This record gives sequence, C-alpha cells and structure tokens, in this order.
Amino acid sequence: QTFFKGTDSVKRPEKRHVSGSGSTRIRAAIESGQIDQAVNLLGHEYTITGVIGRGAGRGASIGIPTANLDNVPELLPPPGVYCGSCELEGQRWPTAVNIGGNPTFAEQQHKVECHVIGFDGNLYGSELTLALCRRLRDVISFESADALVRQIRDTGEMRGLDNLGSRLTDFAHDIDAPTSAYAGF
Repeated sequence: QTFFKGTDSVKRPEKRHVSGSGSTRIRAAIESGQIDQAVNLLGHEYTITGVIGRGAGRGASIGIPTANLDNVPELLPPPGVYCGSCELEGQRWPTAVNIGGNPTFAEQQHKVECHVIGFDGNLYGSELTLALCRRLRDVISFESADALVRQIRDTGEMRGLDNLGSRLTDFAHDIDAPTSAYAGF
C-alpha cells in the first residue's frame, strides 16, 4: 500500500499492533490534537487531502509562500500549528501546517494552510496530501507581519528542516522540534 496517492515510491509501514488501537482511540487522539499518539496507533502519519485554492497571497508577499487546502474531507485536528510532510514531484518535503485562523492578519476563518519548506512552484488547483506528524503549538498572533517573518528567520527552525532528506520517512520520531518551530503561523 502506498503512502501518497499516485506513487509507489514510498511504502506505508505495517500497522503496529497496539492494544486498544481502534478507530475510537485514533479519532479521539486526532480530535484532541495528539497527532503523535494517532501516528503511533496508526503506524504511519495521519494524512489529510485537499485541493490547493487561492488565499490572500500574503505568505508569498512576505517570503513565506503558503498553500491553502480547500475541501478537506478528513477529520481535522483542533486549531494549531503542526509539522508534517508532503510529496511533490517525487520528493518528500517538510511542511509546516496551520489549522485555524490567522490572527496576525485578523483572520478568524478556519482553514488549512501549509508552507512546504524549500519548495518553489505553482500548486494552485493541485490535489495535495499532507502527512501530519505532530502538533507543535497553538496558533498565536504576532504584532506585525515583520515580527512574524523575523520569528521564522531568526529562529532558523525552518532552515534546519530544509536538510531532512530521507529522514522524512520517520519524521515524527526523528525530529525533536521545539514548540516554537514553525512560528510563522
């Protein structure tokens, strides 16, 4: 069974045999934002899929382009910032995912927005599957767009994730990201 739709290059690991790992426990873990627990119960990352739609375009204008996933049919975890990955052009990419509003820009609309770290390309209209690994923190508001960009660039967390390469196979277990990671959301 393949991990991402349309490719056979990344195989899904065998489901782990965990006592009481039924769908009720998995759903409860996702609903409470405990993505790492859901990942452990599933034996692989929790995936959500949507079609990339147009957003306000602010991410690209401040140097942190984001993709907005529309029509996501899967159960979404609560608002927060999550780490994960996606596959584009046959390669896995580290991805920061914001689920919820964007308080820095006074947007309360609930949405799924991701920044594919290191990827430069047009995704509009494409179907994209995000593999969520774990919740990093709550959505927070910055005093300005400049403060948001400074936080992302000054901490270096995204730059450090650019070089993950093949380690993404076990992303949730290999990365010990601090809760301030992906601070741009």
